Amino acid sequence: MKPILLSLVLALASTNFLHAQIGNTCGDPILVTALPYTTTDDTANHEDDVSGSPGAGCGSSSDYLSGDDVFYSWTAASNGTFDISLTGISETYTGLFIYSDCAAVGTTCLDGDTNTSSTADLEIMGFSVTMGTTYIIAISTWPAPQSSAYTLNITTPPPAPANDDCSAAVTLVCNAAAISGTTVGATDNADDVGCGQGPAVWYSFVGAGLPVSITADPDNASYDIELAVATGDCAGGFTNVSCTDGLDDETISFTPDNGVTYYVTVGHYSSTSTSTGTFTVSSLAALPVALISFNGQAMEKTNKLTWATASEDATDRYEVERSTNTISGWSVIGEVLAAGNSATELRYELMDESPIANAYYRLRMVDLDGTSTYSDIVELANTTLSSSELSIFPVPALNEVTVNFEAQAEGKAQIMLTDLTGRTVSEQEMNVTTGQNTETINLQRRAPGIYLVRVTVDGQQMVRRVIKR
Repeated sequence: MKPILLSLVLALASTNFLHAQIGNTCGDPILVTALPYTTTDDTANHEDDVSGSPGAGCGSSSDYLSGDDVFYSWTAASNGTFDISLTGISETYTGLFIYSDCAAVGTTCLDGDTNTSSTADLEIMGFSVTMGTTYIIAISTWPAPQSSAYTLNITTPPPAPANDDCSAAVTLVCNAAAISGTTVGATDNADDVGCGQGPAVWYSFVGAGLPVSITADPDNASYDIELAVATGDCAGGFTNVSCTDGLDDETISFTPDNGVTYYVTVGHYSSTSTSTGTFTVSSLAALPVALISFNGQAMEKTNKLTWATASEDATDRYEVERSTNTISGWSVIGEVLAAGNSATELRYELMDESPIANAYYRLRMVDLDGTSTYSDIVELANTTLSSSELSIFPVPALNEVTVNFEAQAEGKAQIMLTDLTGRTVSEQEMNVTTGQNTETINLQRRAPGIYLVRVTVDGQQMVRRVIKR
């Protein structure tokens, strides 16, 4: 029995010894077989196989390979970019390095990062790989310490924000609700605006010659952002207007030139940082109109919109816009001339003579120089209207009229424009989907007067009157 027991002990010891060797050398690395990949280990569990500098392009030329080493091998299954990081590092002077092969170890890195005298996380973000190519990942230290605990993470980075690039800058609307933003996944450092930001995202607005305050507020105080404003264009370069980097929320206040486009970027304060986070950004401007209220009232086959102002300063007109949702599809259904200049309370109203069963309204307040601001959105549900009610707007119309109606099923609709004698002026056919449908009738070549819009859908005909100015 003793010889057999001894053989078993030796066999188990041999197995454990061989297993411990995996990752000790570049020639026998730990295999990364699937992503995302996360593993926790300690370089003390491995050997000091190589020594000296990690090589060129590694983030440091110091002897970061002189401690205990761990090697991983990863063959990319697809083209793309990936984030590689070390977290939970227990010791200072730890290094993370990527090589093309074992011959490059200690000579030339594809990328690398070191934490010097801290235990900060190490990050190689957005590392580009080619499908089928094998990459060597090495972890070591510049002794002392001889070893360090760590967690290695290889993940696919989140997609870039929609406004990651200047050409896709999100429009900032003055005095509108703050916009939620994120730099998570951002790839553009917005260096052109002259503030040296880290990963940043873009916004823009057109100046109105009125004082404005742009504010960015991080959701987490640990995300130290910088706010920048510049003029120029995405292709031709920028002229910096201002940069600000405080301890929490950032605000830039200035008077932009009328008609000039301004670009706003939000990102980490350091151009060498890869830190990202979420925030809100808003724009506040002096209003040409001090709006007290904007309200709506559903009435018999019509909707009444009313508003009141405390003061007006060079105000030209008010436009009432309507949509079937709060996001898009806004159309002007009518306008009312403003008093122009006033320091007393004024009241206005406009009737929507062709309402839809469920509508959203907003008021556009237009100044004499063409600048404008919007009111809050008002929702109206008019129960006196059938869901299939035909509505047209604006009334009266100048160049075109928009027709809105509901279809009970997919199919086709006939839309006719006739004069009061019944003579057909124009006729068009459209494909319809179940629910609300919208079509436009061109009136540019029609003489001023009264016309009838006739829509035939689901075997029924609906008629509305339209006035051509």
